[in-house]
Amino acid sequence: MINTVVIDFYLDHTREAILKLEEENLIKIKYWLVDKKYNTEESMHSVEMEDILRETYEDIVCPDHLYDEVHKKMYWAMNLDNRWERSTELCNYVHNFNLYIKYWYKVLSINNVEMMLLGNAPHGCLQYVAYLVAKAMGIRIIITEQIYQLKNRFICAKSLEAMGKVEFLFKQKKDHQKIEHKYEKNLFYMKNAKPLLESGEVKLLKKELLNRVAEMIKKERSLWMYKIGEVIGYKLISNYLNSRFKKCRDDLCVEFDSSKKYVYFPLHFQPEMTTDTLGGIYEDQLLAVERLASILPSDWYIYLKENPMQTYYKRSKKFFLRLKSINKARLVRPDISTYTLIQYSQFVSTITGTVGWEAITGGKNVLVFGNAWYRTLPGVFEYKESLDISEIIDYKVDHKYFTKVFNEFDETTLLKGVVAGGNGKDFNPDFNILKNNEEVYDSLKLAITYY
Repeated sequence: MINTVVIDFYLDHTREAILKLEEENLIKIKYWLVDKKYNTEESMHSVEMEDILRETYEDIVCPDHLYDEVHKKMYWAMNLDNRWERSTELCNYVHNFNLYIKYWYKVLSINNVEMMLLGNAPHGCLQYVAYLVAKAMGIRIIITEQIYQLKNRFICAKSLEAMGKVEFLFKQKKDHQKIEHKYEKNLFYMKNAKPLLESGEVKLLKKELLNRVAEMIKKERSLWMYKIGEVIGYKLISNYLNSRFKKCRDDLCVEFDSSKKYVYFPLHFQPEMTTDTLGGIYEDQLLAVERLASILPSDWYIYLKENPMQTYYKRSKKFFLRLKSINKARLVRPDISTYTLIQYSQFVSTITGTVGWEAITGGKNVLVFGNAWYRTLPGVFEYKESLDISEIIDYKVDHKYFTKVFNEFDETTLLKGVVAGGNGKDFNPDFNILKNNEEVYDSLKLAITYY
């Protein structure tokens, strides 16, 4: 049995799969991190910062060399922390980061953990630091990630950097996925997409504000006036920044000209796992745009389109000033169809976005900067400093060949089941909780066995 830390997998359609792995003596669950409301098993833990602050660490000290290794990723951890715990004091994020390192080093050490099993790419600070510490300690890691663009499939990786690479070579009998030869896709998560600034955000902010105020009074009575002031101030600033974001965006937009030679680069919504975790250094999307601009012919443009869900986060005034300074970059209006922009482009570029999948399945080449799950498929190129743009331009995507390679990729690399939260039928029309637990169990057994 493998001493294992499990992160997530606590929903009804995956929990029994994990328990069965232990029942069948494949793993020994030493620690299971779950959302508080799903804490139903003896091995499950729901960690709050107050719990960590109550811990003592004098008996187990994180070695300097291990801390130094994890510290290299502090920026990304702080960035994720800012998504969930907004603070006006930068030092709070540093304190959280260091407390999490101590906590996880202790958990992994005292339990002699040999493997960490993650239900998705870690995009909360607590989960991300757990991953970093495990990686630095040389602990085996299996990250699962649902593929939203496909029916009933997820992928495994040994690290975030390896996401999308062929690492697990096994054979699963599967019905071939139908790959339509067109850009347009019927994606459930885009059906109701609309700007957050126009989708009842103000009401949600008011509700959140009241909840936060009540929480602060309850937990920190001595500082409640200060804390309330901090929360109110943060929300007022947020509302101002959102209005400024919309103005900066609209002022920079230009008319789309299909006669120009251009690369289409849709901006990712942030904060989001697709950039903040899987993007690596290209969590800074403009770094990717700058590097893309450096390899393009002088008469080409980069047409960018803002994500309809985006707010001011990661879109400061300096973001737009920096975007404006990239000579080849042009921001187009949000109402222009993404499929029109794909159609007339020379090729498409993205960090890890769905647009890459839409492009290659429709016959358009793609340049990716992040750890996209489809990055090894025909027609997809990964950015490198030495990349010759002619490699992308000259490559022709043959859909028949693409489909053949994809099905081989599906049979040997992708796994059956739904590991993501939400409505299971979004990922599999035939979704059934019991059946899904069996599929996830079989899939994880394969991943563990072939590791």
